Amino acid sequence: MTSEIDLLRQENARLMVENAEFKAKYDEAKDEITKLRAELKSRIEELEKARIDTVAENTRRDVENVRRDAENAELKSRVAKLEEDSRHPRKDSSPEKSADIPDSIVANEVISVNSKSSEEKMMDSFLDEVNKKIVSDGIRQRKRVEKLAKVESISPEKGKQVSVDKKTLRKKEQREKFIQEVSRNDSIPSVSSQREPDSSTNCSNIIDEPGSNSLDVCLEQTVRSCDPLAVEMGTPTFSLLYEKLCDAVILADRAVQEAIIRYCQFGKALIQRRSEIASEKQVDPESNANRAGQETLEAF
Repeated sequence: MTSEIDLLRQENARLMVENAEFKAKYDEAKDEITKLRAELKSRIEELEKARIDTVAENTRRDVENVRRDAENAELKSRVAKLEEDSRHPRKDSSPEKSADIPDSIVANEVISVNSKSSEEKMMDSFLDEVNKKIVSDGIRQRKRVEKLAKVESISPEKGKQVSVDKKTLRKKEQREKFIQEVSRNDSIPSVSSQREPDSSTNCSNIIDEPGSNSLDVCLEQTVRSCDPLAVEMGTPTFSLLYEKLCDAVILADRAVQEAIIRYCQFGKALIQRRSEIASEKQVDPESNANRAGQETLEAF
């Protein structure tokens, strides 16, 4: 019996401790619920106030929109009337009074007959200038393309033929001067002096004959008559040196011709690159600096 009472006392003490713990947790939960309810109530009040303000703002905006729609309709009717009057002016019509338009509408849409006509004139003049500029640019571009096509049409063979003709004339003049100087030279040996009349006669006859190598043959005969000993020995004399000089002149002329062709190719590439840069950056390719470069290239 005593043991059962002790067990019951122990169980009662344990239950009392648990009850105290549950009571403490209940109090904490109650405080938390009270706090959350207060926060929720304040939040609901704020939302309700915001909703009321939103409704009031929407109502005010609706009223303002209705008023602006009415003002816009009135303004459109006035503008239509002014346009009709401007299209059919009356001689005996007195100047109209300025319409009383609200400042808000004037700030957004201000239209008058005079301003509109001036704007139309300015727009027409601007479009005319743009059209003229486009046409002139197209003409200039077409001319540049034609010039480049003409430059390309001149093949290297034609240029070489022209340069060969010029070189031939220049060589003829140089050789004629050389033959005259050799013929007038008094320091020629006796053997050459004996052959000089014949060589001069032969030179005059050969020069008169048609053909591109007549002067070469005449020069060779003159050199042989001037230095027969060296010719017989086969040693490199003045004739060989003169041939080397002619070869050097031909090589120099070819180098100059090649440099001119390369310069033309570079000019063409430069013009194309300039057009590409102008189209990419939307810059006027006919500015003063570019025009000066173009004129320099066209001069060559």
